[in-house]
Amino acid sequence: MKIGIVTRPNENQWGGDLKALYSIKDGLIENDIDVELGRTALDLKDCDFIFLSNTCLDQRENYNWLKNNNKRYGVIGFHEDFIKYFSKCIGFTNYIKQNVTNQKNNGFDFSLERLEEMPEIVDYFSVPPIQSTLYNYNVLKDAEVCIANSVPEAMTMKRDCPDANINVVYWTSGWADEWNDSPDESFLELTNLKSKNYILQVGRLETRKNQLATLLASKDLDIPLVFIATKGYQGWYEQIFISAAIKHRKHKTILISENLSSQIVGNLEIIQMPNNEKLPSKTLQSAYFHSRVHCHPAFYELPGYTYLEGLKYGIPTVGSKWCSVYDYLDHFENDESVGGLIKYSLPYDLKSIKNLLVEQLKKNNELTNIKFFNRTVKDLGKDIINTIKTEENEKNYHSKIME
Repeated sequence: MKIGIVTRPNENQWGGDLKALYSIKDGLIENDIDVELGRTALDLKDCDFIFLSNTCLDQRENYNWLKNNNKRYGVIGFHEDFIKYFSKCIGFTNYIKQNVTNQKNNGFDFSLERLEEMPEIVDYFSVPPIQSTLYNYNVLKDAEVCIANSVPEAMTMKRDCPDANINVVYWTSGWADEWNDSPDESFLELTNLKSKNYILQVGRLETRKNQLATLLASKDLDIPLVFIATKGYQGWYEQIFISAAIKHRKHKTILISENLSSQIVGNLEIIQMPNNEKLPSKTLQSAYFHSRVHCHPAFYELPGYTYLEGLKYGIPTVGSKWCSVYDYLDHFENDESVGGLIKYSLPYDLKSIKNLLVEQLKKNNELTNIKFFNRTVKDLGKDIINTIKTEENEKNYHSKIME
């Protein structure tokens, strides 16, 4: 059998979904399966079974081609719960935008103090959720199997398409799969920072990743704050972030950017990534290893490789209650906080995030033997193969979904 995996038309835009798909490809190859990647289903016409990916994109064109050509197919979801997070995500960003541009709303002052006091106030400035998952109803319903990478994602899929045949397959640990040697000091050399003396957040600058919350929650903390951000697609969000950093952050802030040129503006230092390319895996490894605390209050992640990459080195972490990493830790460790190594906040609650940062800054690295890190890409590939065996397709999705 030859398996095809549809990535997405903008495969040049880096994201964790691509890392997951490339890991699945590697895992299938290690299980002696012939694999081909393509940006559309048509690119994979010679494959016997094709996985579509990303239900946050309209997959109807790919679906119609598969149906018209009698192709067997499945779906690797990356199925976002827009109903849960999107409105608050945009409401929070809109509030901060009005704050940094000194706007008024019939005399209402968009102060950070009011936001800290009343986090739910962001609902007044929200928008309706994205509807793309509605368009993919038949895509999910007619697939032989839909793969969710966690129980929360499977529950969202089941809500949006009750007849979908869903299997849970946990991913591996992203770039941390490759980190088997000792970290170097390349990130310290790039930034002139000291080891264990900065807060770190990793991810392209965008509303969902929520760098604004990290920035504002830590605005009074006397410790360098570092963001590593590959090229994104929300230039307007980058500008809000820069304005907020200049206006509110009192201490050193560094943005390692793929697309912004090196410059210093107030307490914000922008360092362009060498060769205008995303940081090498070794430098990213170095960034995590030498950080004091990892903060990632994202509005949504499935599960969020950045969490797993930080936990690889026992970095005390502030995470989001709306990301599914807790399911990974509960599944493999029976402890969603790993003894308090990771603590969770609502992504728009600045006061809570600040309190957790202060708490986590008091901790030292706690290298723990997390069983999840024994999971290999070969294990991942084997689990994917098992989902497309005919006998497996008759089984119901993961029993925990019904709990």
